Amino acid sequence: MVFALSDGTFVQDTATEHNSNTNIPYPYNPYDPSAPFVTSWYTNYEANPPVLTHTSAGQNPWIAKVYQEKMYVTNAEAAALTAAGYGALIS
Repeated sequence: MVFALSDGTFVQDTATEHNSNTNIPYPYNPYDPSAPFVTSWYTNYEANPPVLTHTSAGQNPWIAKVYQEKMYVTNAEAAALTAAGYGALIS
């Protein structure tokens, strides 16, 4: 899989001859890959009584689009993917 990041760069899940950048911004939610925020819920036992609390963290850059299998891309996406070294994979 190839991931387009919000800063215009590309990374992938497995290094190949086309690109070795595998620095994926985790955690990654496959059900909402464009979500740049991560929320964790935990029980705060320091409060009396204990309360359910959450924290949120933003990712920058975040995953903006996932390319996998065969799919249609726009001319602009094809140009960006080609510039990133994936041109041989576009047909």
